[in-house]
Amino acid sequence: MTKRIAITAIVTYCIGFMSAPPDLITMLIQGLIAAFLCALPLLILARFGFVKSASKAMHTLTCVLVGMVALLSLECYVLNVAVVHQTEHLQEPTTTSSSPAVQNRQIASLAQEN
Repeated sequence: MTKRIAITAIVTYCIGFMSAPPDLITMLIQGLIAAFLCALPLLILARFGFVKSASKAMHTLTCVLVGMVALLSLECYVLNVAVVHQTEHLQEPTTTSSSPAVQNRQIASLAQEN
């Protein structure tokens, strides 16, 4: 089971690395998070007796399913962060005071007051 866990963690790392935005630090971090999310539950499951007594095909299936869940949860998180960022970006108020016409009116009104 340990060999399967290592292979699954490496494959999950590679897929998490490749699915990240094109920034090296982000790619490394996302790959490590994906590998951690995959390896930790598998290492915990490997200690249980019912997993130890299961067949090799069941070990492989468990590794694949946990790896897929880890990648899916990471991609959902990344998508959520992207959507929240875009929503915040779209809701920023546009300042019309920076337009030349508004500035000219403000200057004219200040000049009339003096």
